[in-house]
Amino acid sequence: MGTHGSVAAFDLYHCLFDEAADGVFVADSAGRYIAVNDRGCELTGYTREELLAMRVTDLVDPDDLREQPLRIVELACGKPILSERVIRCKGGGRLNVEISGRQLSDGNLLGTLRDLTQRKRLEAELRASEQRFRSLVQNSMDVIGLYAADGTILYHSPAVHRVLGYLPESLVGASLYWFVHPDDRATARAEHLQLMAAPNSTLRAERRYRHADGSYRWIEIVAANLLDDPNVGALVKNYRDITDRKQKDAERERLQQELQQAQKMDSLGRLAGGVAHDFNNLLMVILGNVESGLFDLPAEHALRARLLEIRDAALRSVDLTSGLLAFARKQARAPRVLDINAAIESTLSLLQRLIGSRIEIDWRPDLRAWPLRLDASQLDQILTNLVVNARDAIAHSGVIRIATRNVSQEHDDSAETSDWVRISVSDTGAGMDAETLARAFEPFFTTKEEGRGTGLGLATVYGIVTQNAGRVQLHSELGKGTTFEIDLPRHR
Repeated sequence: MGTHGSVAAFDLYHCLFDEAADGVFVADSAGRYIAVNDRGCELTGYTREELLAMRVTDLVDPDDLREQPLRIVELACGKPILSERVIRCKGGGRLNVEISGRQLSDGNLLGTLRDLTQRKRLEAELRASEQRFRSLVQNSMDVIGLYAADGTILYHSPAVHRVLGYLPESLVGASLYWFVHPDDRATARAEHLQLMAAPNSTLRAERRYRHADGSYRWIEIVAANLLDDPNVGALVKNYRDITDRKQKDAERERLQQELQQAQKMDSLGRLAGGVAHDFNNLLMVILGNVESGLFDLPAEHALRARLLEIRDAALRSVDLTSGLLAFARKQARAPRVLDINAAIESTLSLLQRLIGSRIEIDWRPDLRAWPLRLDASQLDQILTNLVVNARDAIAHSGVIRIATRNVSQEHDDSAETSDWVRISVSDTGAGMDAETLARAFEPFFTTKEEGRGTGLGLATVYGIVTQNAGRVQLHSELGKGTTFEIDLPRHR
């Protein structure tokens, strides 16, 4: 039984030796090969007979020959070795292998060779892939950031310096919330919790981030929860600066609102003009008959007083139709070239009497203001209506500032420039809310008590300015007063 067991064990070891996936070599203490398996022959390209006639140093690469004695000493001392080396194959080829070796109990040396060609190729491909993706991240126009579960910043790509002005390394360890706009932080925290609740989920958001210069930029964020991904283990966020897009969207919205307002005012103007013409014709009939009646009646007749009241009411109605026609841009006018500063100064004393002593007029002319071609009476109407409107907005004492200045506007689609003279009237009154601002120029719209106004003052201003190819801008905020800016084209 003992003999049969020994033979069986020998056969097993011989089978393992021959069938091993790695090259197996046995050398004597002098370094001569005394045994080699088939895989060893396959790796080196030599036959078994050729290898058994060679020494270990015959396969060593010349660059490694100086270290070979040291390895022999280590093996002789019973110390196993494991290293990566290049060996010489038959025909002059080179092969990357992992060599492991140790000394056997009989003094011989056992070594194995494992082919590293495939592994080296995969490692090279992995390094190339890592370098490629690193290059993409490092040179991306968008910011790529990695964050821990609690929002701590782990990494930012170099683009963060271009987008937000920070050096990437200066942000590591900080919280992602510290440069979020205070008004956006609550939303940012809620979105972070939403992202954390669903592994592998993504989220898209827009919020304001503080730039290193103190300003705020609009940032579009695409975030992914990759905390459970062993290759990432972080929240990944991609940042893109969309400030310019936001500004263009806001400008487009503003222009759209202005267009809608202009269309609404144009429709109202047509309606008001038609009504005013018909009403004016009726008033002329009434006034004609009243004048005829007054002419026929003696001075002491009792009906004269009633006819005079009718005439006064009709004349006041004529003023209303004049305002409507001005709004509808159908009012007759006699324009002439005006020195705008001189024209305004000539009305200041009248305007001061209109508003009383409790309110001060602060007159600030631009001495270089360009001339205008405008009906002087229309300028009086503009100033009177705006100053009276400002007076009614000031509860007690206050200031109404009237100013002139030149304004030039370049056109995006051409090299031309439009020149305007701006007349601004500002007050320190109560200001307007958003609803009042939207309807300020509508005819008959008023916030005054019944009997204190017709609601045609600002509508008249709008009509006169539009009739003269000008534009009106209104700025107001509750508690912070109101400013009207009237831009009229420069006369050349």
